[in-house]
Amino acid sequence: MRFDADDLSHRVRRLYELTAQAMAAGRATSPASLTAYHLGRQGLLSDATRLTAPDGTPLGRNWTGRHARDLDVSSYDVVDGDDRSPRPSPWARRPGAPLPYVIGTKDGDHTKVGLVLPDGSKRWRLSPEEFAELLAQDEQLAAREDTAEAVLVSPNAGAMGLDLPRRAAARTRRTLWSHSGEVALKPHPDTGRHRVEVTDDRFLGDESADEPMGEPLGEWIASAPDDLGPEEGRPEPGEGVLRTIDGKTLRDADVKSVTLVDDGRPVGRAVVNGSDLIRREPWLQQLTRSTEWFVYDPVTGQPIGNPRLVPWKGRKPYFFLVHGLPGQTLMVEKMFQNDVAVRGTETGGYLRRRPSVSRLDRDTPLVLLSCWGSAPEGHTAAALKRSRPFVPDPLAVSSAAQDVSNVTRRDVYAPDREHLSRYAKGKLYDQGIGTTPANDPVDMVKLRPEPTSGELDVLAAQAGLETSPDLTPAMARDTALRLVRALRMTFGVDVEEDKDDPAGTYRRLLRGIGALEVMRRGDGDLREYGELTLDLLDRVTRAHHGLRTAPGSRPAPPDPDDVRTMLEAASARLSTDPESALHDFVALPSVDRARELVGRHDPDRWTRQVLGLRTPAPVTATDRQNALWATVQAVESVENHPDPDALTAKALHLPTGEDPRDETLRTDLLRTAATAAALGRDAYDPTALAAYDLERHGALDERTLVTSVNGTFAGRSWTGKPAPSRVWADRYVISPDGGLNNSRGALAPWHRKGAGKNDHPGAYVLDMTGTTPGQVDMPWPDGTTRPVPYDEIAELLSHDPVLARLDRDVTVVPVGTEPGDTALAEAIAARTGAARTVWLPTRPLRLLDRRPAVNESLLVLTSPQDAPPTHWSQTHPPAPAAQPPGTAVPDVITAGDDTPLQAPPSEEGLRQWIVGRVSADDLPEDPPGFTGAETVTLDALRDAGVEVTPGLEVEAQLGGGVRGSGLPPLDQVRLLLARPGPWPDALDAVAATAARRIWRSAFTDFGSAFPDTDAARAWDTALGLLLPGDADSVRADWRYAAEAYRDAVRRLADLLSAEGTDPRTAERLAARYRHALGLDRGPSQA
Repeated sequence: MRFDADDLSHRVRRLYELTAQAMAAGRATSPASLTAYHLGRQGLLSDATRLTAPDGTPLGRNWTGRHARDLDVSSYDVVDGDDRSPRPSPWARRPGAPLPYVIGTKDGDHTKVGLVLPDGSKRWRLSPEEFAELLAQDEQLAAREDTAEAVLVSPNAGAMGLDLPRRAAARTRRTLWSHSGEVALKPHPDTGRHRVEVTDDRFLGDESADEPMGEPLGEWIASAPDDLGPEEGRPEPGEGVLRTIDGKTLRDADVKSVTLVDDGRPVGRAVVNGSDLIRREPWLQQLTRSTEWFVYDPVTGQPIGNPRLVPWKGRKPYFFLVHGLPGQTLMVEKMFQNDVAVRGTETGGYLRRRPSVSRLDRDTPLVLLSCWGSAPEGHTAAALKRSRPFVPDPLAVSSAAQDVSNVTRRDVYAPDREHLSRYAKGKLYDQGIGTTPANDPVDMVKLRPEPTSGELDVLAAQAGLETSPDLTPAMARDTALRLVRALRMTFGVDVEEDKDDPAGTYRRLLRGIGALEVMRRGDGDLREYGELTLDLLDRVTRAHHGLRTAPGSRPAPPDPDDVRTMLEAASARLSTDPESALHDFVALPSVDRARELVGRHDPDRWTRQVLGLRTPAPVTATDRQNALWATVQAVESVENHPDPDALTAKALHLPTGEDPRDETLRTDLLRTAATAAALGRDAYDPTALAAYDLERHGALDERTLVTSVNGTFAGRSWTGKPAPSRVWADRYVISPDGGLNNSRGALAPWHRKGAGKNDHPGAYVLDMTGTTPGQVDMPWPDGTTRPVPYDEIAELLSHDPVLARLDRDVTVVPVGTEPGDTALAEAIAARTGAARTVWLPTRPLRLLDRRPAVNESLLVLTSPQDAPPTHWSQTHPPAPAAQPPGTAVPDVITAGDDTPLQAPPSEEGLRQWIVGRVSADDLPEDPPGFTGAETVTLDALRDAGVEVTPGLEVEAQLGGGVRGSGLPPLDQVRLLLARPGPWPDALDAVAATAARRIWRSAFTDFGSAFPDTDAARAWDTALGLLLPGDADSVRADWRYAAEAYRDAVRRLADLLSAEGTDPRTAERLAARYRHALGLDRGPSQA
């Protein structure tokens, strides 16, 4: 087709001409470059827009639409209304640095700039690419010294993602300063010289406000020429997208974020809404510079103990500050300033796309300052305040921080609970992690990237998983990831330091846990119950080392060294016998008992009941796995309890007359304990089980809630009556007779200053009744009541989701109970209870429902007119307990003394020993003895410890022996005991009586040495940890009454009596003693 220039429109012809001229000048490399060339010819790069010093030195460009020639950039001003405060210019920080090149715009934001000629005749709005090209074509800027920096005075140009200033810095090859707030070039009201002016609208003119409510001040940020990063692999603005948990999408460019800086240079990013940023902005730099962190008490808000060093000290990490929940981070949508929940994988993708992250050195870690950053999602309800989310299978899930680490392929540090900062008046005091009321351990956890798919294939082979023929490559990959997580959780992430060494520790551990998994998959009893879990790793370790749990206590986690030696033994076992199943390696009685219990019922129905699954939902292998391990806990709790009947009665709140030995009730107890365990409750604690039983019988149902006058929930009614009408719990009525006549109102002492009827009250009301001291009469669904001890009420409150959501300064007020009942107040205020201040009435207090006259209830305190005005006593939560010892257990254990244990007697020696210890006091009224004319030799007499008198010698010589029936009863018994072979029941009873007497004597000696301790508890615990069977059976078993066994029990009891003894230390010592005494191979047989 023929080209005819005459056919072109005038506008198109001008475009062709412009392009030709730009090409000749080398300015047509892109559409943005061509636009910039055109704008330069329109006057934006003319002398009219030059900013100069008094001597004519070029200082920048004036695109503000106002004339400005005399420029002062030695400092800048922060202006709040009529107040003006000069500040040092960050671009003047270098001694001898040349004056910066200042670029003033009319308006703009982080996505564009508005440029106007000084005479106001022409206006343009440029994109970041066009603006960068315009600056690149500014010959005046290009002529400045190489070390001269640029200052972009354009509102909010440094806000959000810094794309605009970074593009400008990259094209001009100069450091460019931009501001993230409102900034402009304006004449000073006194001198008339133009200065850089930052507007302070944080308080919107109200300096008396406690918290700023306006717009963030912003700060100066320096963008270096290389900050933008390479073009290759960098998404264009608007291309990056996050997928939210609710199935929507959110563009990276729509995420409200701000740059974290240190001395003007970016060190990270914060994603918070505007009001949150205003509060945090003054101390964000202090936060990123902090080298210490504290543990905070959630009850008082104060630090506990000494500060700890941040684990990244000495490194220069990238910080990411964002709100979070377990397993999630909360991005902020810029337009609506609302939280948007995303998974950690999406957060990791967002960070990976950041130019500031992509250009970091590979070994630069990320610090994720996000609440619950390293905590995976689990069952929460009230648990976030009391403990942490319960995760049935930690090997199946990952935290947000772990996901970020996986996507970015970087080490990540993140808190495992709420991240908190204490600040006031723009100053950061300290930062750290909030613990639980019980002061459980918390940490800034280090996470490393988990292996990629290819790496998992290699690890699966190194673990020996290829020996399991039923594992597909995808299944082997998933299993290998579980093994990697199990090793990290047991030994810490640094266990992988020598993973590339074939003879290193990590490979040995991997082969060991791989062998354990192969044996598990080869075990027909366990293969159908999901995957290898930490629960199984725990039980196998305990079984391998013979670690026992004291009756009625929770099993302490095994020491990592115990796990290590168990894994080495598992690897050796499978190498010796490749066909080994797990039950060939160790016996797991509690697991077998749990399987038997599940098998006695419809397994799917049991699983649904334990996990609370709806009937239509299919039961998965994961469900069966979780139900099994919850049932294992139930078995260990119930069947290891020293008094299962008492446990049944307490945990199930059996009414008078019901027999706790009933098999149906025992099964109900096991099911209840399993259900509690599946929710993360402490199935080993009878009080926790009883509180859960209250919950499943409706104690925390919505029908028990008390409503405040403002419509929010403000308490519980456990009276069995219909819930009262709305209560204004911040006031009460003082009445001489409990009615409203002659009464007067009063403001409650828990009333929060400034709070009115529309605010949530400062109290959580508990309306209860009680007829027995120390107990509350809890209504039951059948219309009866159950007496409930105060500790169960306190435990129940610790799981109340409504109370957990209230501010920590909301107190608890018991109503309807005995006035001045300090035991109730102390139970509720305890850190294992509600952990809140309790206001206790000193006079009778009731809740008076005024319906139908008025839809309102009142707190009425009965007090004579002449009574003292003291109506309330206050009980605060106690100080936090010291944190339990760390996970490390000393290699050397000292208990009493370090002399070796005596070797246990041989079978023959045991018989001889007990024969010599039987006394006349051990004999029954009709002791066993010889019958007829049977005789015994003198040697038999001597072996039995019977004194051979001259008379007996003569009798033996004349009659060929001594007639047994003619000997004293004690001598006859000793002779019979000394004979080989099994004893009849009568002789067994004599030996048992002797054994009990010997054990009583041993305990008496021990108790006299520890008069100020619970000696019986320590002694019984030592018996349970060391010797098989229940305490009564052990004391009656003469085989264990020998000195060697009693000495071991005494030493273990000595250790248990010492204050602060770690249960794991006692368990490890018991395991050593059992090995030394041969008890891990079973008792000696007589």
